[in-house]
Amino acid sequence: MKTETMIEIESVGSIIDSNGITYPMMTDGGYDKDGGIHIHDIENEEWFESLSEKDLEIVGGIIDSLKSEKELSDFDEAMNGELDHLVSIGAV
Repeated sequence: MKTETMIEIESVGSIIDSNGITYPMMTDGGYDKDGGIHIHDIENEEWFESLSEKDLEIVGGIIDSLKSEKELSDFDEAMNGELDHLVSIGAV
């Protein structure tokens, strides 16, 4: 059984695991195991706006790791198509 990696995201007082579940951090350094919310379900913009640069990189990395192979492939294909288009019109 795989052990979850738990990372403190201090700027918003939370812990995040490698599956993208965030938990409120307790004053004793622990976390509320029953209060988990998936990163995609956080609707509070202030939470994201309050992330420090370091914590934003951590959260962004976890979000990227949750993307499926199809999503990554679709993104790469879209970006390559855009680059091809820009080259064809002489923009790059």
